[in-house]
Order: sequence, then structure tokens, then C-alpha cells
Amino acid sequence: MDIDAAAATPILRVDQPARAAYLRYDVAAIAYRLAERPEGFSALVIGPGGGRDILAALLFGARRVDGVEINPIIVNDVMLGRFRNYSGGIYADPRVSVHVETAAASYAAARRASTSSRLPWWTPGPRLRRGRTP
Repeated sequence: MDIDAAAATPILRVDQPARAAYLRYDVAAIAYRLAERPEGFSALVIGPGGGRDILAALLFGARRVDGVEINPIIVNDVMLGRFRNYSGGIYADPRVSVHVETAAASYAAARRASTSSRLPWWTPGPRLRRGRTP
């Protein structure tokens, strides 16, 4: 999915869990590999978009994933609407809670409860610290 011609995020087809198993070997999922515990862990995904990072966290055993998405259209119309079945209902999974707000507004509270955080590689850290989102 292209967003404002400035960013892109894949919506993975997850009608069978085996289709997403390759994410366990994706370098972008290294934080989840390091956080992996027999008892599970919690994760925070800022900018979950098409759900790839949420899915990766769940594949590594996250018992809870909080997502912070600034765009309500992505959450409500795309991931919980038109592409809900295609994506395997990843945003509706009972272990997943996606919040529609700016990252700066919810980062501190969600981070305190999370073992692992995943920021998209393009998220500029200094802008996040000053309370603005990209």
C-alpha cells in the first residue's frame, strides 16, 4: 500500500500461517528474535501500516502487541475493513491493540509496558523525541 506517495507498507496475505513463516528470518525482525522468551513478551510497533511488524512479533511469540498508527484510514477502512480477510485479520487479533494517534502521544506509556519496540527504519528519532511525527 502506498501512503501519500511518500511511504509504502506491504499488506501480507495471511490465509495460512505458514505463508508468513519467512518473517522469522527477516533482518527487520531482529528485535523480536532478541526479545523471544518461552513465556512470551510484549511489543510496541510504531507505524504498523499493513501489519507486517505486528505479524512478525506474533510469530516470535509476543503475547501482546500495541500498535500506534497515525492514519485512521489505514486502521479502520483498510486493515479492519477492505483487507481484513486478506491480512488474516491481524488488526483484529485478540493479542493486538492498535491505537490511532500520534506516536509521540502514546510512545512513553506503551513503551513502559513493552519488552520490544519496532520503529520503521525510516522513522526519524529526533523528530519523535521533540513530540512531532514524521
